[in-house]
Amino acid sequence: MNRLLTSSKIRTVYSSLKQLGFWLSVLTVFGGVYGFFGETRTGKVCFVVFFLIGIFLDSLSERSLESAAVRLRIGPFTLSRKLISRLALTAGLAGVYLAERSALTGSPSRFGYLTLLLPVWAVLLRIPIRDAEERGNSFFAVWNAEIWILGLTVLMLTPMLEGGYYWDDAVNATVYGAERFNAAPLWMNLSAFIQKYFALGRVNVLSVYYYFFFLLRNPLIYKTLILLFILLNQFLSGMVVRKITSSKRMGQLVMLIVLLCFQMRPYQDALTGFYALMQLILVELLLTAYWLIKYVREGKRRYLVASVSAFAMGLFTYEVVFPFLLMIPVIAWAESRKVRRAVAVSLPYAAVWLAAIGAVAYVRLNLDAGLGYSGAAFSWDWTAILRTWLRQTVAGLPLNFHTFGTEAAILSDVTPIDQVFNFTPVKLVFAMNVLDFVLAAIAAWLIFRVFSRLRPDARPGSLRTLAALGASLFLLSGVSIALSLRYQGQLVSGLGYLPAYLGYYGAAMLTTALIGALSSCFRTWRYADRWILKGLTAAYVVVFAVTLQENRSVLSLLDRTFLDPYRAGCDALASGIFDFLPENAVVLTTNPGDYLWEANWNETGIEGEFWTMESGRNFLNGTLRAGRFSAGGFPFADSGAPVYVFEYGGNELGTFAKLGRVVEVRTDADGGRSVLTDGVIYFMGGNFLRRSDVSYLNGTGEFMRLSGEAMLRVREDRRGTIFHLPEAETLRFETLDVVGF
Repeated sequence: MNRLLTSSKIRTVYSSLKQLGFWLSVLTVFGGVYGFFGETRTGKVCFVVFFLIGIFLDSLSERSLESAAVRLRIGPFTLSRKLISRLALTAGLAGVYLAERSALTGSPSRFGYLTLLLPVWAVLLRIPIRDAEERGNSFFAVWNAEIWILGLTVLMLTPMLEGGYYWDDAVNATVYGAERFNAAPLWMNLSAFIQKYFALGRVNVLSVYYYFFFLLRNPLIYKTLILLFILLNQFLSGMVVRKITSSKRMGQLVMLIVLLCFQMRPYQDALTGFYALMQLILVELLLTAYWLIKYVREGKRRYLVASVSAFAMGLFTYEVVFPFLLMIPVIAWAESRKVRRAVAVSLPYAAVWLAAIGAVAYVRLNLDAGLGYSGAAFSWDWTAILRTWLRQTVAGLPLNFHTFGTEAAILSDVTPIDQVFNFTPVKLVFAMNVLDFVLAAIAAWLIFRVFSRLRPDARPGSLRTLAALGASLFLLSGVSIALSLRYQGQLVSGLGYLPAYLGYYGAAMLTTALIGALSSCFRTWRYADRWILKGLTAAYVVVFAVTLQENRSVLSLLDRTFLDPYRAGCDALASGIFDFLPENAVVLTTNPGDYLWEANWNETGIEGEFWTMESGRNFLNGTLRAGRFSAGGFPFADSGAPVYVFEYGGNELGTFAKLGRVVEVRTDADGGRSVLTDGVIYFMGGNFLRRSDVSYLNGTGEFMRLSGEAMLRVREDRRGTIFHLPEAETLRFETLDVVGF
C-alpha cells in the first residue's frame, strides 16, 4: 500500500513537473522572443535557457519518455516529437508576434494569419490519435458525425439569419410581396412571372418557385429556408461522395471541407440571399451525377431516366447549367474508362440540351427590339473570357475575397479591403467571442476525428470518379459567367457571382479526392502521419476561425447599406406614421436611390408597393399616390392634392423617419432646392434615439433644437415613438435630423 502511495505521489509529481515544463516553454516565447528578435542579448539567453528547461521537465514523466522515443529522421538529423512540438510552438507564437509588430508599423501582411498555424499544430501534436470506432447501431451512433457537422454549419451561418434582404432580394420582396394587393388570382400572377422571363429572352420557367418565397414577407423565414437548402446540399454531397467511394469518412470530409469555402462577399452571393437558387441547382446536378454513376455501374434504365430528368430540370431553372453537359461524358469515362461508353451514355443528355438551346433561340428570336437580359448577352473577347473565368473559378477557394479582394463596393458605399479585414492574427483571436471558440473547438474535434479514421477507398477507381465530379463543379461553374458581357465588366479579383457556390463543393470534392489518394501513404509513414494529420487539422481550424470573422465583417457592411435603413422604413410605417395622411394625399420620397426596396434598379420606383405593404394605407388601388421627389420637379404637382415628403434612415444605433406637408420649394443660388414643410411628424426608434434631441432650420433660416423631454409624443409602441412639431411650424425638411445620429 505504501509503495502504491509512493508510486502515485511520484507520478503526480512527475505529471506536475511535466505541466510546469510545458508552460515554461510557452513563457519562453513571451519572455524571450521580444529580446531575441530585438537583438537583446539578455532576451536571447532567457529564450534558450527557458526553452531547454521546459523540454527537460516535460520529458521527466514516464509517458513523456515513451513519447519522446518516437523520432523522425530527416537526412542526418533525428528529431523527437516533443522537440518538434516545442519548436513549432515557439516559431508559431514568434510568427504571430512579428505579424502583429509589422501591423503596428503600418505594413500588415495579408497572409499573417497563417502564422497561427504552427502554435495550433504544436498543441495538437500533444494529443494522441485514437482509432476506436463508434459502437452501436442506433440512429445517433450511425449518423453521429453528420449531425455534429450539420449543427456546426447552423451555428456558423446563424449571423446570416439576422440580416435582411440584399440586392435583388430587396426588389423582389417588394414587387412580388405587393402582388397580394392587386386582387389577381395566383395563377395569373405566376403566368405573369413566367412571361417576364420570356420577355428577357430566358426560359427559366422552373425558377417560378421563388415567387412563393417573397410572399412570406419575413426576412427571418426567408433566410431560414436558404439555410435549410444549404444543409440539404451539405448532407446530399456527403451522401453522394459516400456512395461513390464506399467510405463514410470521405463523405464526412467533404461536408467539413466545404465549410471553409462558405465565405460571404459584399456582392450578389448565394449564401446571403437569392432565394436558394444555387442550392437548388446543386441538388439537380448532384442527383444528375449520382444517378448517372448508378446507371453506369448497374445498367438499369430507370437510373438513366432519373438522371436525364434532373439534368433537364436544371436547364430550365438557370442558364449556368448549360456548360454542365460536359460533366456527363467526364464522369461516365471516369467510371467506365471507355470512351465509346461515355459517348453513348451522353447522347440522351445531349438531346435534352439541344432542345433547351432551341427553346432559348426561339424565345430570343421573338424578342422585341431593345429588350433582353443584359447578363445573357455574350462577348467573344477571349482575353476577357479567360480573365473572368479565372476570377469566377478561384472564387470557390477558401479566403479568396480576403486574399485577392481590393475593396468592398456595395452600391455607393465603397470600403477598402484593409478596413473590412483590419484584424491581424492577435486581433483576430481577441475579436472571437465565446461562441467562435466553441465552434473552432468543435471543428477541430470533428476534422481531427475524420482525418484520424480515414482509410483508403474500398472501391477501385472511385477516387477518379470523385475527382471528375469535383472538377466539373469547380471548373464549369464559371463558364457561363465568363461568357457574359455584363460580368466581364463587373467581376474583379476576389469577387465571384452566384455560381461560385457550386465551386465550393467542387473544391471540397477535389481536396477530398487528393487526401483520399494520400491516405494510403499516411499509414506507411509510421509516426510521420500523426504530424501530417494534426498539421492538416491545425490548418483547418485557422482557416475556419478566419472565415468566421470575415463573414461577420461582410454581413456588417451589407446590413449597413440594406438592413438598417430597410428596418427604419418598416418600423416607421408599421408604427402608423402614414395614419395622419388625408385620403387624397400625394407622398414623395426623398430617400436615396440605394434603397432598392422602394427605388428598384435604375430608380424606376416601387415606393407605393413598399408603403402599401408596411403601412396598411393603399397606394396602389386607392386615392393615395406615391412618387419620387427629384431636382427636375415632382409628380402630381398640378393635381391640387396636398403633397407630402417622406424620408427615413437607420444604423446600428436606431431608426429615424420624418414626414411633412410641402409648403414651398425654394431654389438656392447654386441651383439646389430646399423644401419647406409644416405639420411635420417624425418617428424615432432605438434606445439611443428615444432620448435624443432633434435640430432643424426653420423657414427663416434660424437654427432650432428640441430636447427629448420637450418633444410632443403622438404614439408609442415597441418599434419606437412618433412625435410632432406644432402645426404651424415651418422648417426646411432636409435639415431636420437627430443630434448625434
